[in-house]
Amino acid sequence: MLPILWKLYPECPYILPSYFVSGKLLNYVKKPILSREGANIEIIQNNCIAQITQGQYGKEGYIY
Repeated sequence: MLPILWKLYPECPYILPSYFVSGKLLNYVKKPILSREGANIEIIQNNCIAQITQGQYGKEGYIY
């Protein structure tokens, strides 16, 4: 839902910029659309994985 809200209100200071595709971002967080308690989160810095958490989620797609 967050990418949809960002698309509707792109400059709102209360909504984090978020997308369904990573595009040309260098630094971002990759999170499964459906996940629990921080499972399967990847922190990407300069197009390299800085941190990753394990889990069983991600088949549904990701939010960046």
